[in-house]
This record gives sequence, C-alpha cells and structure tokens, in this order.
Amino acid sequence: MNVGKAQNIVQKWITENASLAKNYKGAYFSGSVLDWAEDIEVPDTSDIDVMVVIDTEEEAPPKLGKFVYKEVLIEVTYMSSKQLASVQAVLGNYHLASSF
Repeated sequence: MNVGKAQNIVQKWITENASLAKNYKGAYFSGSVLDWAEDIEVPDTSDIDVMVVIDTEEEAPPKLGKFVYKEVLIEVTYMSSKQLASVQAVLGNYHLASSF
C-alpha cells in the first residue's frame, strides 16, 4: 500500500475514533512517514505514528500503542496540549520538534 493511501486510512481512524475522545484537540503524523513521498510503498515492517493531542491539565492518557486498522499498522501516542503550548516548548523537545 502506498503512503498516501495509508495516511488516508489513518485519518479515517482518527475521525472515527480519536476525535471522539474527551477533550480531543487534534492529531498529527509523526516519525518516518513525514519523510516518505505519498506514492512510495509503506515498508512492511513500518508503522504510521500518530500523535493525538488532548486538552488536559493532567497527564495525557497512556499510549495506545500499535495496532492494525484496515491493513495499516498504526502507533498512537496521546499527549497533552500543554506540550504544544509554545514554540519554545516544541523546539526544546527533539521528539516534538522533528514533526514540525
């Protein structure tokens, strides 16, 4: 399956599942998928990383982890919107900065 189709499937999962979470603010792709062209094949051993942002003063829910949805291996991590509150907060965290 090519990257573009896999991303569309993941977006469908986000719409049908993640977006229904309490205090859902948004979601974005992270990791190696950001470096791939839409028309290349997703390597069989790769997953599509998704960060789901929750508006909370507390810690975000635990990482959902990896699962297969419509033939796409997805890895979902929840994060608090506080982690994206400022440019300095994002750029000061190499895990976050590489996604933007």
